[in-house]
Amino acid sequence: MSLVLLAGCGKKDADPAEGMSGAQSESVLADAKDGDDAPGIHVVLQVTEPEEYVFEIGDEGCSAGQAKLYLSNMADSYQSVYGQSIMSRTSEGVSFGQKLKDSALSRLVAVKTMALFAAERGAQLDENEEQLVANAANAYLGRNSSSVRQSQGITDEDVVASYRELALADKVYQQILEETEPEISDDEARIVTVSQILIKTYRIDQSGSRQPYSEQEKRDAYQKALAVLSRLNQGDDFDQVAATANEGDRITVSFGKDEREEAISEAAFALGTDEISRVVETADGYLIMKCIQSFDREQTDKRKVQIAKMRKEETFSRMYEDFASQLTRSLNEEEWNRISADSAAATPGDDNANFFTIYQEYFGKE
Repeated sequence: MSLVLLAGCGKKDADPAEGMSGAQSESVLADAKDGDDAPGIHVVLQVTEPEEYVFEIGDEGCSAGQAKLYLSNMADSYQSVYGQSIMSRTSEGVSFGQKLKDSALSRLVAVKTMALFAAERGAQLDENEEQLVANAANAYLGRNSSSVRQSQGITDEDVVASYRELALADKVYQQILEETEPEISDDEARIVTVSQILIKTYRIDQSGSRQPYSEQEKRDAYQKALAVLSRLNQGDDFDQVAATANEGDRITVSFGKDEREEAISEAAFALGTDEISRVVETADGYLIMKCIQSFDREQTDKRKVQIAKMRKEETFSRMYEDFASQLTRSLNEEEWNRISADSAAATPGDDNANFFTIYQEYFGKE
């Protein structure tokens, strides 16, 4: 069975309840807590002979109870929104319950990999964090039916171990981010503000689809842009011209170097304050820009923070991938096949507290 695990920064895919196209977040940690896996490490779990665990990764194993703990709480989250019938919904011949199982397995592998990563780096929970684990476990056990847990085969040890692994995953992730201090220059993070006039080279048809202009229409649009530029070069007020000539959604915009098309960025970042660009050909049409502010200190500082966060997460991803790629993995297919999403879900009407919500309550993670 192949699984795609999240590493570092990622993008959420479709909700399994909507189209059943797959389940894919911002970090391994976010994946572990939010329930979806995203592009990252391609992990193949080799099928083994029946053993004690549902799967093993490195020298760590996952019990059937832990698997049911994750699966039942993920199922409850969806059922609370979509109702009990969601479990039987199918798409392309695959049931929602099976998709949910795949997602739960991905999350478990990700969390246990992170816990092993923490051990590799010597990261341990301190006394206060161990107490939070105990408190969270007690809260979950106290707020959920013991009879339901017993029927599912979820032990107290499964709950405690799962909270500890989540806390370790949190800790090692934060440690690496804190240890990484990328140098971001003003030039790299610089934000410029421009006023712009766009002469489009496409139209929207009746169906809402975007249709490009013909070659003759594009030439006409270019001549129109040149006429606008001529007016500006003769001293016409940019804002007044833009009020009637601009065909874009906005006139004034701020952006960084990597946030627009290369041609736009090159032209905009070459301008000094109050300078006007040439006609720039873009995917949307012909663009003329006037630099309002060539260096915005406040926005540049904010951009530095954003870039630094992205660089930190990239560093984490590389380190995690290097570590995870060295681990051996095996899936106990017989044991895993015994577990069904329907049997793992809580009994209809049970007022149970969600495992992941309680973790957020005690560890303050969103």
